[in-house]
Amino acid sequence: MEDFSFDDEYVDQYLKYEPYTQRAKRILKEFFRQRKTPFYFRQLQVYFESEVFHIATAQAVYQLENEGFLKRSPCRVSANEVIFVFPARILETNKAQQILESHMTSTAKVVAKYDSSEVSRDLGEHFESLVSHELRANQLHIDSIHTRSYKGKEWTTTLHTLDVIADCEDGRAFGVEAKNQLASIEKDELDIKLEMCDYLGLKPIFIVRYMPWSFVPAVTDKGGFVLTLGDQIYPLGYRKLCQEIQNKLSLSETQISRRLKDLAPKIRTRWPVRVSTSLPEDACQRLSYWLRTGRLPPRKSNMP
Repeated sequence: MEDFSFDDEYVDQYLKYEPYTQRAKRILKEFFRQRKTPFYFRQLQVYFESEVFHIATAQAVYQLENEGFLKRSPCRVSANEVIFVFPARILETNKAQQILESHMTSTAKVVAKYDSSEVSRDLGEHFESLVSHELRANQLHIDSIHTRSYKGKEWTTTLHTLDVIADCEDGRAFGVEAKNQLASIEKDELDIKLEMCDYLGLKPIFIVRYMPWSFVPAVTDKGGFVLTLGDQIYPLGYRKLCQEIQNKLSLSETQISRRLKDLAPKIRTRWPVRVSTSLPEDACQRLSYWLRTGRLPPRKSNMP
């Protein structure tokens, strides 16, 4: 018999997330209890990201599939393959299969519109420009972008770069990561970026749409700051696409049972996209407060 073993780090991570996975399973069971339509994998992670980690939702889906409660199915549109999740019970007739495929194709077409290299590039460039603008508004100087070197030191351990390096007259310098994706930064990448900042003598700043709260202490322990926005920000010219995305991927309040609200009171019903030419005002205030004081911002109601 082949001997399977797991390293201690894998086991530690599994044990760390397992309680959240079990909670995610309870949430998903209630979510799909009376539903007959498919949802794409990322949808479920985003709906419940204020309750459980993305990885916990993913593990819950895999476990519920193994238990026969859920099924997964790919749907390809052009070069995009989108994975859908749905209750196993609905695959009872050929007509049900046809309805399922129609739903998946309709959603996959919308996902393909924003999950393209062109749109991803536009979102990344727009977000980095907004972040750079806000850093300058706080009297920081943009030293370089997409770089791995600062003041004669160069990071050579990996090929990773920092999105922005900014410094100010008092000698402080920051390595800034601007992430506008629906998905979180991977833990391995986060650790590398923190090592880079440490090596280059920079304080880390992560300005992101989403980051699991379990990742935040790794940044703050290095004297850094995490600014989570919640929404994915699109540039001008994308208003029609944003509206189409929201119409297709948002949840109606009437579709949420009382029990689901009890299990997941922070469920996200509005799909988190918006068109904007600036970072949200409250986010700018939190960043400015941290840059001025070096302390984590107080609650919004107490913000000066």
